[in-house]
Amino acid sequence: MAYELIVSHFNVLLSAAMKRGIWRWGLKLLDKMEAKGLKPRSREWNAVLIACSKASEATAAVEIFKRMIERGEKPTVISYGALLSALEKGKLYDEAVRVWEHMRKIGVEPNLYAYTIMASVYVGLRKFNLVDYIVQEMVSIGINPTVVTFNAIISVCTKNGLAGAAYEWFQRMRSMSIDPNEITYDTLIKALANDGKPRLAYDLYLSALNEDLKPSLKAYDAILQSSRILGATIDISALGPRPPEKKKKVPTKKNQSESGTVIDLHSQSNSFVREETHAQEAAKYLLSTLVIELYHAFSAKFNVYFEQEGFLFSFDDSLNSPLDAESVGHCLLNAYPLVLKLSFGSVLQSSMSIDDNYTSSELGSAHIGWSNPDTGWVEAAPDSPAIY
Repeated sequence: MAYELIVSHFNVLLSAAMKRGIWRWGLKLLDKMEAKGLKPRSREWNAVLIACSKASEATAAVEIFKRMIERGEKPTVISYGALLSALEKGKLYDEAVRVWEHMRKIGVEPNLYAYTIMASVYVGLRKFNLVDYIVQEMVSIGINPTVVTFNAIISVCTKNGLAGAAYEWFQRMRSMSIDPNEITYDTLIKALANDGKPRLAYDLYLSALNEDLKPSLKAYDAILQSSRILGATIDISALGPRPPEKKKKVPTKKNQSESGTVIDLHSQSNSFVREETHAQEAAKYLLSTLVIELYHAFSAKFNVYFEQEGFLFSFDDSLNSPLDAESVGHCLLNAYPLVLKLSFGSVLQSSMSIDDNYTSSELGSAHIGWSNPDTGWVEAAPDSPAIY
């Protein structure tokens, strides 16, 4: 098989690992490439670094970054951006500053994503003069801050109990003619309501409605609860009907640990069963999408047949989305080594089968979308044109 074709095979799987934050899988792929005499390029290293960022694995990102350099590959702005993102998520702010300073020193010019992360880092350090400097520098070189940039600043402010500072940056955002979105309003409304400012939160909710945006149920409830506790007078009818509750998503490794304290002690056994079910469904989703990516990447006539438990499955030209393949997810899960063997010949065979190295949490992350529901910016950034 031609060298470039084999590399493209690896990139399909690395892309899937990157999008879903399964960094251990990506690292195994890099090891397999090297074992086959293939030299991973910056594109392949960056895919694994971005996977680390999505999984909030700062330590792994640092080690992979070092390994990339040891292998003689020069990091790009995407490499630095992914590393900075992982460090920021781990609240390793001082380390992020050192990486940023080194990046600038060796002449790697930051992009919108890197600037946005550093603005968040300086908020975490409560160095608002440097946040302001970052924004001014962006404007001066023609990289205009976006709603994503300000959402990042506002989000870190609220997570550090700085609701007042978050509101000031909201006003700064407005002064620069950058329109807030639903994430901006949701984050700020909840922070202000919890900070004892229900009236200001109420006014922001009305502003969002006037802009045809739909604040969340949590924002609505936060206003009512804060108003009731503090005795603030508001016109509840002006808020409109109570927003519907959003469907719950499969928990990732990170938010499982954060939400662990609110699990009903009387239903722990049922909760465990549900989590395992989520993991299984997520694994099916991941494998289904993998086949689809392979199908579209190599040939419009690419067909994979599985004979499992008496069933014969065929993927033909009608296969266009993960939902189409969902019905054969159980077969894909059992036939995963066969997927690789049929698709890659002797390149990988069954060496990448799902084993004990993958936890339920990691497999569960496959079912999560491309965005972070809490901030709406960090997880989505690697998929933007500026990043990859």
